[in-house]
Parts: sequence; C-alpha cells; structure tokens
Amino acid sequence: MPVSSEQARQELERFLQDSRTRKRLERFLDRAFPRLRDFSADPEDVLQDALKEVVEVLQASGDKSRRLRQRRDRLVSQLDWYLQHGWSWPEAWRIYLQRLLRWRAIDRLRGVELEYFNSLSESTSSASRTLGELRDSAAASPSSALEEGERRWRQVRLLSDIFRDFVAWCEQDGQGLKKEVYERRLRGQNAKTIAHALHLQRNHVDQLIKRVRDWIRNEIEKRDVHHSIFITLAGPVGGRAPATKAGAGRFANFADVLDFVVHEMGALCPSETRLWHYHSDPENPAFHDVHYHVREAKCCICLAELER
Repeated sequence: MPVSSEQARQELERFLQDSRTRKRLERFLDRAFPRLRDFSADPEDVLQDALKEVVEVLQASGDKSRRLRQRRDRLVSQLDWYLQHGWSWPEAWRIYLQRLLRWRAIDRLRGVELEYFNSLSESTSSASRTLGELRDSAAASPSSALEEGERRWRQVRLLSDIFRDFVAWCEQDGQGLKKEVYERRLRGQNAKTIAHALHLQRNHVDQLIKRVRDWIRNEIEKRDVHHSIFITLAGPVGGRAPATKAGAGRFANFADVLDFVVHEMGALCPSETRLWHYHSDPENPAFHDVHYHVREAKCCICLAELER
C-alpha cells in the first residue's frame, strides 16, 4: 500500500522523539562537511532549517501552492522507495534527511562564498566613498581583489554544476569508466598510474581524459560565453593556474577552486540511487567507479551517508 503524507508525518514525529536522532544527524554533517563550522555555519542550524522545510512540505494541502504539493509527492515517493527496498521507517527518514542535509550544507557553503564576495563589495564601496570625499573625485573602480574574488566564486558555482552534469551524463550512458578515470586524474593520479590501476592501455587513458576535458571545455564555453569566469581555456581543466594576488579571497588560484568543488561540495559524488545500489552489491564490477570514489578516494560525504 502506498505511503501517505500523513503516515510519513507521524513516522517523522516518532523518529524525532528519539533523543539520539538529532545528535546523529549533526554528526553526519560534521563528518560529511567538516568545514561548515570553520565558516561559522552551525550544523544544528542547518538541521533545524531542514526539518522545518520537511514539515512544511508534508503539510502541503489543496490550499497550498502546486509546487509545494509536487515536492510533497516526491518526498513521499522517495520514502516509499526506501521502504520497498527493505529499510525501516527510522532508516528511511534518516537516509532521506541525510540527503536533504547534504544539499542544504552545500547551499550554506555556496552562501559563504557569496557573503565573502558581498563583504568585499561593501568594503570596497566604503573605501571608494571615503576616497571620493577626501579627494572630491568619482568613486574608485572595484579593486583587483574584488574582481578576482567574484570570479573565483562564480567558478565554484559553474564548475560544481558542470561536474554534476558530467556525473549524470556518465551514469545515464553507462560510462562509469570514463568518470573514474577523470576523477582519478582530478585527485592527482597521472595517466600511467591510472592505466596501471585499471589495467588499461596508456593511450586509452589519454583518450578518455581528453574526451572529458573537451566535454567540460565545451560546457564552460556554452555557459561562460563572455569568458568572464574562466579567462583562458588553454590549459587542462584540472591544471594549476598561477597564483593570484594576495587578498583575492579564500581561493588563491584555480586549483583551490577545484579542490573545494571536488572535496567539499561533492560535485563528483554518484547519484543517490547508484550509491545505494553499490552499497547493496559492492563487488559488482558495474560499480567500480563508485567503489573508487567511496573506498579509495574516501569521499567523506558518501561515507557519512552510508554509515548505518
């Protein structure tokens, strides 16, 4: 019998009555996103906002917006999927909330970069006004640090979206090998090491990496038509760019942006369905790319999600 929104709400209340539940979800955030606290983002606040969001969605009725009702139906359908695959109600809610917390934590991390950029804007504007008053001149143009800070932040947004599209493309077309090869390259392995690890010819690895880089380069060119985010596409996407001037922000260079997107925003994580299929059949060679991502690369986000 299909799950109803009222049943889901009642089970959520029971789930939250366990005093250990909140602590466990907060530990998930700490493990999956250890940098949250560094940015003054309290995991408890992230959790509270997520729970408030879920309750609002579950209470959506005929007088609520159509979009909210659609979200309610998707939520209930997802819970039903977990139950059909053998999880209990507490497990189903824990898994669902962890997935929601994952995206809300990423939203917070993105928001931190935006706040940083805004603070730079305010600081620069204030300095410009003071300079204008003292010298009776027009406001100064934005500093190079501000421009670089904005560009790095936009790189984070664009790259994380492109990498997620890349993962979805690989999963839809059954190209797990291509995804694993490129992820290994992004995480620092050279082509020779990758070929040895995957028992491939070196030229095959080179071809796969080139195809992925071409695909990513094309996506960047389509989305950054004025080249205002990526000044040059001459070098490899995974390459290290020259360091920028001091004060350009938390991202001193493109390598810092790439590291943040891959390691802290989980841009190369598999889809939820593929992750749980791997969890139920970890020896299946079809999930070799997920095995590398979880067990060898030790993605802290996916490891925290799989912890039961």
